[in-house]
Amino acid sequence: IELSKLVVECRENPKGWRAIWTHQVRWSRTIRVCQPVPYFFSILSNGILWPLLWLIVCPLKPVLLAALIFWVIRLGTAQMNQSQLTRNDRHMWYDWLVVVNDLLKTAVWAAAFLGNRVEWRGQTYTVMRDGTLIPVSAT
Repeated sequence: IELSKLVVECRENPKGWRAIWTHQVRWSRTIRVCQPVPYFFSILSNGILWPLLWLIVCPLKPVLLAALIFWVIRLGTAQMNQSQLTRNDRHMWYDWLVVVNDLLKTAVWAAAFLGNRVEWRGQTYTVMRDGTLIPVSAT
């Protein structure tokens, strides 16, 4: 396998929070239907959630130290990836958003299990067990 040396940029118009939320939930619900077991276990890769839960359940100094080490590793890998992809370090001031991102991903993951309706291009659909989208009739 040979990787391209060119970076392909994909730009989109800015969206509001509601549009981003419905987009993420739509993706999550369709992935959950198409690949239920891998989607269910995808929560295990959340690098902020598990140390935080561990700290809440067991608030001891060694656990705090371990959680901090995990968080530093998570932030460090995010910063390294960002620097390598963009070839600059100006994004370091936004590293704290990694925590917000991981926690929001947890909410999106959970929302995928709370229904089977999605919104796409202004239309509401029901996601069927086979992944088919069926338009919801206006009532």
